[in-house]
Amino acid sequence: QEEDDEETEEEANKPIGPVDPAKCTASGTGVGGGAAGSAVSFVVVTKDCDGRRLPHGGLEIKVRIRAATGGEEQQQEALVKDHGDGTYTVTYAVSKRGDYTVSVECSGQPISGSPFPVFFSGSGGIPAGGGTSGFVNGVS
Repeated sequence: QEEDDEETEEEANKPIGPVDPAKCTASGTGVGGGAAGSAVSFVVVTKDCDGRRLPHGGLEIKVRIRAATGGEEQQQEALVKDHGDGTYTVTYAVSKRGDYTVSVECSGQPISGSPFPVFFSGSGGIPAGGGTSGFVNGVS
């Protein structure tokens, strides 16, 4: 058991290495789905090859949202906010109900689990035939 303790201590003293995209994770509603027309977000946590969170930002996080059905190459824009601590919040909205894929890359490589299959239900809060825009303003 002492050997295990030494190994853990050695790992703890080892400097946090460069990012390993395969160890980076994404979590939150944005990689699970939502309602069309409503913004959803998720958090990307950047990690090194030992699975330790990087203590800084500045990495290139690219996100692509594509409709998975209908043959449309519909690509949505995503806003990526760098928190400077190894975490990034990604926010986006899709205009139509359906299945999508969310691809997340860190430094040009896909992160763990990417691309994520997501489903968006019909617009939340907009009555059928009501409103021309697919976005809800949050006013009730």
